[in-house]
Order: sequence, then C-alpha cells, then structure tokens
Amino acid sequence: MNRAILLIGLLALSVVHAGDPVVSVSLSRDPIVSRTVWVFAVQASSVLSEDITVNIRYSGTAEAGTDYESTAATVVLPTGLDTDEAIFVPLTSPDTARVGRTVICSVLSGTGYTADSTTATATMRAAISASSFLVQGEPAQIAPTVFNGWTYDLHLSRPSHVPDWAFSAAASAAPGFIGSIGTFTCGTPTAASDDDPIVVPISWTAVGPDAQVRVRFSITIDVDGLPAVGIHGDDNEYNDDITVEQDIVLYVRSGGSG
Repeated sequence: MNRAILLIGLLALSVVHAGDPVVSVSLSRDPIVSRTVWVFAVQASSVLSEDITVNIRYSGTAEAGTDYESTAATVVLPTGLDTDEAIFVPLTSPDTARVGRTVICSVLSGTGYTADSTTATATMRAAISASSFLVQGEPAQIAPTVFNGWTYDLHLSRPSHVPDWAFSAAASAAPGFIGSIGTFTCGTPTAASDDDPIVVPISWTAVGPDAQVRVRFSITIDVDGLPAVGIHGDDNEYNDDITVEQDIVLYVRSGGSG
C-alpha cells in the first residue's frame, strides 16, 4: 500500500515537471532609438501559478559598458502572468553606443520552466529626436466652404528605418483657439516605401462659416514599441514617444467660390 502511494506521488511529480511552462524571448519590435533599447519580451507558454525566476543571457557584437549598461541576468515572471502578456527587459544604451552593433538575448535553463531555444536580436540605431521628422508642404485648399468636405494628406519626412506602424495622428484646437473645430478624421499613416515620407490622410466637414478655424495636428512616433500603460494598469516607465506638431489655420467660407 505504501509502495503504491509512493508510485502515485512520483507519477504526480513527473506530471508537474512535464507541465512546466516553456519560457521564450522575443523582440518587441526592432529598436528605433539607440539611446534606449527596451525591446526584449519574456513570455511563458501557460498561465503561471507561481512566480518563476528566469535566467537570461546577452551576447552579440555589442559590448556591455560601451553599447549598453550591464543588467540583471534574471527576470521574474509573476504569478498570474497570462500567455499573451510579457515582462519587458530594459537595456539602456549610453551615448557611446555604436550604430549597427547587435544585442542577442536568450533564455537559459532554470527551475520551474523549460527554456525555449530561440533567441531575439536587437540592432543599435542612430539616435533620433523630433528634429528627425519634418512636415512637408501645405494644404492646397485652405478656405473650404461650410458643410463641405475638406481633405488633406499630411506628409512627414522620417529616417528610413522608422516604420509606418510607429506613427499615429490626432487633431485638436490649436492653443489659444476657443471656437469649435468640428470633427477631423486622421487616417492610418502609410508610406510607399522605406525611402518615402509618411502620409497621413485627413478629412473634415467644414464648420464655422466666415470664421477662422485653428487646428493642431499632433503626430506621435512610438519609438520603442512599448505601451504607455503596463500590464497591471500602471504607467510604463520605459515607454518613449516623440510628438511632432503642425498648426493649420482654415478660413471657412459661407458659400460661393474663391
């Protein structure tokens, strides 16, 4: 009887071990800004019933202390972490970081999980700022007629390695303007190729006849691919965005041509 109980216990232990989650690392989008490389995401293949400490390793052509600051060799995945959630591993790169150097992150074996053999590679990029993005051109029609549609393609220059998914746009009343601007619709930013500017389609039904409407378009560039809010609803301290603005003054006609 005792032997049977022992066999059942050993079988249960083997089942628990076989059910250990597989932990993998991925690139949470290729880094855009060389000064901050917060892109590695560590995930588990099943919902965690307890905290697990995961061993990770960095390799590649980048050097710790020169291209990125030394960081911990472990990351804790918390209890309740779902399969579609991740813990981001921050790597900070100083001004000495060299463009083109790579950081490879891999998961090593440990207790309570199985290490996935895949790795994730980040490539150091040249640092960018708001001055790296310039609004090109002006709207051809700046005097729409009230209640009629008005469209505008906002063109924004950008470094070729910054993809169109990193851009989003919104419209609001320009600072100091107290009237109504109506509803502007900012479409999905696109680019014909890596060497072409970002194009943001904008549409609006004119309001405010015989008056000026002053509008500010704010284009946000998500330079790190991280959300503004963490998985627990708190502010993500590693989020890093750039905002470029363009103000436009529209004179709305009450009717007729001109």
